[in-house]
Amino acid sequence: MRNFGFSVAAALLTAVLSGCAISAPKACPAIGWSNQLPVEVAGNTARVRALQVCFDGNCRMVKTRLEENRWEIHLMMRSPQNITIRALAPNQEILAEQDYELEWVRVGGSEECGGPAEAESVTLHL
Repeated sequence: MRNFGFSVAAALLTAVLSGCAISAPKACPAIGWSNQLPVEVAGNTARVRALQVCFDGNCRMVKTRLEENRWEIHLMMRSPQNITIRALAPNQEILAEQDYELEWVRVGGSEECGGPAEAESVTLHL
C-alpha cells in the first residue's frame, strides 16, 4: 500500500511540473541583426556625395555606397514603414528627396523572437 501512495504522489508531481514547463515563456537567443534596404540612385550621380535617411523623426547619413549609383541603408533591428531618402551634394544641398512606404518580410529568426527582414529595393530619382 505504501508503494501505491508513493506512485500516486510521483504521478501528481510529474503532472504539476510538466504543466509548468509547458507554460514557461520561450527564451530567445541573445542575438542581433541589421535590416538592410538597397537604394538605387537614378540619374546623373556625379554631384551626389551622400545619402540621408529619415524615419521616426530622426535623420542620419547613409554610410554604405556599393557603386556609383547603388547604396545600402543599414537599419540595425528596425523596420520602419515610412522613410524619406535625400541625395546630398558636397555642400549639403538637397539634390533629390523622396518618401517611401516599405513592406518588410522577415527572412530569418522566428515569430516569437523576431529576426532579420528585407524590403524591396527603392529608387531615388535625381
